[in-house]
Amino acid sequence: MNNDTPKDVWNFPCEFPIKIVGLANEEFETSVLATIHKHFPNLAESAIAKNPSKDGKYLAITAVVNAESKVQ
Repeated sequence: MNNDTPKDVWNFPCEFPIKIVGLANEEFETSVLATIHKHFPNLAESAIAKNPSKDGKYLAITAVVNAESKVQ
């Protein structure tokens, strides 16, 4: 049985990708970006990628953040 927990596998600080997927609309994008910037106020725009689904119905936003701790 594998007893690894995130505490055992992650070494902080580290780059950590966060991916959020939702319906492609301005409210979703604005809400996600506001939440990301609330927790990571110094995150560069280049650390955020936006990728629409093939049909444009969904939007995936990936932010690569510098995680300082498991709690963060």
